[in-house]
This record gives sequence, C-alpha cells and structure tokens, in this order.
Amino acid sequence: MDVTTVASWQQLPRAAHLPGTVVVIDLLRATSTVVAALASGAREVVPVAEVAQAQECARPGDLLAGERGGLPIPGFDLSNSPREAHVAPLAGRRVILTTTNGTRAVRRAVRAGAQRILLTALLNVSATARAVEGTQRLTLLCAGTAGQASLDDLFCAGALLHRLAPREVDDLGLAARELYAAHRDHPVDYLSLCAHGRRLLQLGLVQDLEFCCREDALPLVAAYVDGSVGRA
Repeated sequence: MDVTTVASWQQLPRAAHLPGTVVVIDLLRATSTVVAALASGAREVVPVAEVAQAQECARPGDLLAGERGGLPIPGFDLSNSPREAHVAPLAGRRVILTTTNGTRAVRRAVRAGAQRILLTALLNVSATARAVEGTQRLTLLCAGTAGQASLDDLFCAGALLHRLAPREVDDLGLAARELYAAHRDHPVDYLSLCAHGRRLLQLGLVQDLEFCCREDALPLVAAYVDGSVGRA
C-alpha cells in the first residue's frame, strides 16, 4: 500500500487525478456528522458545495443540514453537529449536507476521478481501516481550513495510518501518525488547542468536540457512490 496525504482539498489541483481509493477526512465536523447521521438510520447523505445547491436538490421529506463559519444555516433543519445528527429522527431519511470544507473535499475527490471514496472520522476509523486493507494506492484527503492544514484532520489521518501497515507513506502521513501516537490518550485536550477546536469552544460546542473524539463509537463504513454517502 502506497499512501499520499493531502493537507487540504484546496491544495489539490483542479486537474489532479487520484487513482485508487480516497479517504476524505474532516474530523471537526463534516465526516463525523455524516457517520453519525448514517448510524442514526439516515438512508443517505448527499454532500454539496453550496447552500443554494442544497436547497435546489432537496425533495419532499429530505432534511437540510450544514454550517457556514461553524454556525447553523438559517432555515435548515440541522446544523453540522454529529451530536445532533446522532439523536435526530433520521431513519430512512435523505440528508442534504453542505459545509465550509468537508463536503467540498468530497466533491473534489469526485472530480479527481477516484475509483473509490470513503469518509472517515475517529468515530469509525477502525472500520475504515479494515475497509481499505489490500488497497494498493490510498490518498488521505484532509478537508483542512482556509486552504491550510488542520491539526484535527491530520490527527484523524494519523489514527487511520496507525491501524494500517502501508509500504510507503509520505512525510505528511508519517508526521500525522506520530502526532496521533503522541496524543491519542487525551484527544479532547489536545484538539482543544488547535484552531478548529478553539473555534468550537468559542461557539459553545465543546460537546461536539468531545463527541468527535469518541474513537470507534460508530463502527460503520461510509462510502460515496453515485452522488451520495451511505453505509458500505
């Protein structure tokens, strides 16, 4: 297994081609929210880039979810909170999700022609690791923040790499794995120090941060197929 780690979806050129499997990571909070929604019985989660796109593609019975700047979008049914999604009555429902970075990362992976796209968070990291075993070429596409690396995404990437035995790992992946190994015993305290973690604390969303750090609490595989994410 050869692993390439991308710090932010915005650092991936528009003409980039990603063969093999791509795992999208937006720990705080989009991929955590997708996993939580599927665990709560959502039939599928449709990731879209823009608010207007979400509104346009919603059908009767669908739920709109998302955030901008970490805040709920006016008129939407749900925010981008995995804790909220986990307790919401989502059984059989289709959720349309738009976020600042995470859903855009998924869309970029689609445009890059990835053969297989999975979404991971700490909530389902071991299940994702088992799903990618035997993959020859693996790209970890972190959502990042404002085009830059985000510590929380790298921590989650490191958690995935910790569970794999790749033949070749790039320097960013090696750093991510070491980061996770050093701080895996106190993830909430550590991620509270990063920019995205601090933002959640400022918004009063410490419970979301804590929920996102619940390693392997929701052991499912989230796969993007034909426009939406569902259980694999």
